[in-house]
Amino acid sequence: MNHVDLLDRYTEQAQRALALAEDEARQFQHSAVGTEHLLLGLLRVREGVVARILEEQGVTLLQVRQAVEKLKGRGPHAVQGELGLTPHAQSALKLAIAEADRRHPRTTEPMPGTKYVPLSEAQRVVQDGILPDQWAALGMTIEQVRQASAEAQQQGQQVVGLEIETGMAPYANQPASGEWHHPLIIIKTEDLLLGMLNVADCTAVQILQADGKPGLKDFRYLLFLQHVSTLQTTNQNYAQQFTRSARRAWQLAWKEARQRQDHYIGSHHLLAGLLGAGDGAAARALTEQGVSLDKLRGTIESSLGRVPKGDAVEIVLTPQLKNTIELASNQARQLNQRAISTAHLLLILLRDHDGQGVEAGLLKSLGVDLYSLQTRLLELADDTADTLSTSDNDEDTDAADIPIQIIEQGLQSRELDKTILAIYPFVAEARIVLEQARIAALQQGQQVGPEHLLLGLSYLTFQQRGPVGKRLKEAGIDFASVQTVLQQRPEQGEKGHPVVLLLSAMGRACLLLAAAEAEKQDGPGAQIKSEHLLLGLLDEPTGVIAQLLQALGTSSDTIRQTILL
Repeated sequence: MNHVDLLDRYTEQAQRALALAEDEARQFQHSAVGTEHLLLGLLRVREGVVARILEEQGVTLLQVRQAVEKLKGRGPHAVQGELGLTPHAQSALKLAIAEADRRHPRTTEPMPGTKYVPLSEAQRVVQDGILPDQWAALGMTIEQVRQASAEAQQQGQQVVGLEIETGMAPYANQPASGEWHHPLIIIKTEDLLLGMLNVADCTAVQILQADGKPGLKDFRYLLFLQHVSTLQTTNQNYAQQFTRSARRAWQLAWKEARQRQDHYIGSHHLLAGLLGAGDGAAARALTEQGVSLDKLRGTIESSLGRVPKGDAVEIVLTPQLKNTIELASNQARQLNQRAISTAHLLLILLRDHDGQGVEAGLLKSLGVDLYSLQTRLLELADDTADTLSTSDNDEDTDAADIPIQIIEQGLQSRELDKTILAIYPFVAEARIVLEQARIAALQQGQQVGPEHLLLGLSYLTFQQRGPVGKRLKEAGIDFASVQTVLQQRPEQGEKGHPVVLLLSAMGRACLLLAAAEAEKQDGPGAQIKSEHLLLGLLDEPTGVIAQLLQALGTSSDTIRQTILL
């Protein structure tokens, strides 16, 4: 499909989806690639975020192929030569490019934003005292870079966030037309999905709608959650332990951080640890592609640099790696495997951004074929030779500052949370609420309680989404007001830094009350919506929500009557 516009700006996964779409069209002996073939191509990129979302929603290759045959039939003979695109597919690709372009806003007015750069790069700029032209065009100053670098270093972060005004960017005033695209545009598989769903009368949308699948808005929510959330969505066993080699990899990651004099364990430390655990699946897959630990360390050094800081009193996990632990556990569950292996951990490190993340970049620079690596990892993931780690006396456990057994205990404690979230069907909007509650609790170092769920519900007032967003807005409750009231409350227990974030007992109770409200209103097995979450909170017996609502100038009875109108 060389005739596709901006083909070189598509990620590797997106290009494979297009190639597989053409393959599907040929198998059906169709003369052109349509949106139905694009849908099949996306499903065949199994390691991609889009395939995971579609499969979670019950969309399978077999079902879609059967629907295509029913709607379109098969051609009379094989088609020779390169296939073109149907008008609907052409529209879908144009809209996919538009989706990707939206990540680079153009405006004539200054607009606040953040540019993220590696700490080592920011420190080199400060040391040289020369601001790159592109940074200057974004309104930055050397002093701003110096202060942001010092803050990042103090907090043990490897990425610096620099506040910018994107309206001052050199590309900001370009016309919003199909003739010009941002030079940094990257088109991902999720852009292909959203572009396709924007063609309302296309065959792919007809297939999804006929089977009762979510619409465009819900798929946007689900894509967002796939990137940031650790919420479980299916009722399967949840892996709670690491294999012996995975535990060894965490210990080696700690050593890498200590040797680099870092105060944190980041994804690059874990990547080195995974390779250093030579008996694990990840190390075997990387070694097969010619990657050695010395080569990887050299690449990390040249890419991220090193800033001497002295010995760290305490080494902590970055928030990204805390998510990696739970997402790797989810990955093991999805593959029906009993423990978290090095393969699961590496798959999670590689999966985000369609292979455009830092870890993928490090491996690409070493000549690694990411698709082949992911395929091999899936083959090795259920490594029967890699046993469960049941002993706390493994080699070098005393050296590790991150007690792996504590992480495993947290995973076991979260089993009840995962079961609740898996058994009861939450709609996409309700999952957004749960994710916002999770983020709020994580920022406060607390378990997810009723107060965080209320804050998550108030997030819906930003765009007055659904009945809850509208009703809360009408009652004078919004995200800012709830956040202010929560900040004014006395601290509920001591803040901590949990690796695995748990629901509090009352948080669990509120979810069960929400499930009861859903069944009471819509029958057994009913989906839990945001209004059910709010009604469940209003039933919360300890009075925390009643106190918060009183501080907000209303009451539980008033809100309940409003919702039930």
